Amino acid sequence: MTALGRRRGRAERLVQELGFRQPLVPGIYQLQPRLTDMDAMGIDHAVVSISPMLFFYWADAAATATLPMQDPAAAVQELERAVRDLVMQGAHIAPFVEQGTLDDPETMTVLKAAERLGVPVILHAYPPGMSSRLEDFYLRNLICHAARRRRKGVQA
Repeated sequence: MTALGRRRGRAERLVQELGFRQPLVPGIYQLQPRLTDMDAMGIDHAVVSISPMLFFYWADAAATATLPMQDPAAAVQELERAVRDLVMQGAHIAPFVEQGTLDDPETMTVLKAAERLGVPVILHAYPPGMSSRLEDFYLRNLICHAARRRRKGVQA
């Protein structure tokens, strides 16, 4: 469950059921502030999850697929379909599914398919409360700390 909340005059926030709070800044849900931020940071092209606000701005954004990682064979088929038929530029996955992790043989079949297709697999930033499952891959440093820094940067 996700809820909206405010805290002592700060910006509106998304509050997820694990307690992770994310500032709801305009660049998350409005295109023009995102493009302005990209220009200010020298970013020419962004890969973001597709949403209706991007339907008319194909030159500025690329679509990525969401894969059914609980069924690796179906995930490979969906990745192939997304890249070949829908011209998507990669996939977005969580760092783990159910009890599995990135080095599970089932997950590796999906990652190898992405490698064969020449597309990236983007790991979706996950709430830091679940970070103990990321330790074997040093992903706590790559995902959780970066997410914390991003949140602090937005608040400053």
